[in-house]
Amino acid sequence: MPMFNRVRDKIGITEIPADAQLLSDSEMQEEVYKWMELFKSHRILLSFNEHEVNYRRRYVFIRNMFLDMQLPSHPPELYFCFLYDHYQQDVYPEEPESLVGELLDSILGGSVKRNSAIMHKRIRFNQFHNLSEPEFFYVLDCHQKKYASIAGISLRHEEKIVAGNRLVLTGSHTTGFCQLDHCAIQRGNWKVEMLRSEGNWFISGIYIEGIEF
Repeated sequence: MPMFNRVRDKIGITEIPADAQLLSDSEMQEEVYKWMELFKSHRILLSFNEHEVNYRRRYVFIRNMFLDMQLPSHPPELYFCFLYDHYQQDVYPEEPESLVGELLDSILGGSVKRNSAIMHKRIRFNQFHNLSEPEFFYVLDCHQKKYASIAGISLRHEEKIVAGNRLVLTGSHTTGFCQLDHCAIQRGNWKVEMLRSEGNWFISGIYIEGIEF
C-alpha cells in the first residue's frame, strides 16, 4: 500500500508555487483550474463555500496550506473530500515561508526583530521548553552578546507540513559566528512550528541545530 505524507506528494508536485503577489488574477485563476483537475484525477475532492468565487483566496489557501496538508496512509482507490469554508475557518498565514524566513534571518543574522504579534505566549526554543516572550528575547540577547558579529550565510526552506492545528516548516542553515580574531562556521537543520490559537497562527517552537543558546 503506497504511503503519501502530504497532498503534494500524492499528486506529484515537488516545486513551491509562485507567491500570490507575483501573479495576476488571471494567472492565479488558471493555476487553480489546473490544481482542481489534478486533485480530481488523484481522487481528492476540494469544495469551496463562498457566495462569490475569489480565485486569489483559493490560490493562497491551496498554495500556503492545502498542498502541504498531511494525509494518512490509504489504499489508492480511496477518495478524500475537503470543504473550505471561508466564513467559518481561521485565516491561514499568507506566505508562512516568508514569515518564518524573516524570523530565522533575524536570529541567525544577529539582529532580532521583536515581533510580538507572531509569537505564542509560551515558546519552545532548542533546549528551553516553556519560555515567555520576554524570556525568549533575553536568551537571544545573551547569546548574541557572546560574539562580535553573527552572519547568516545561507538559509534554506525544504519542507512544510500541515497537521491539524499545527504548521511545521523545516530547512537548513549555514551561520558564521565571529570574534575579533576568528570566525566559526556552523551548519545544521532547523524546524519552526506554528500553532493555531484563538483564530490566529503563532510561532510556538523554534529548533536550530548546531547552535548553543
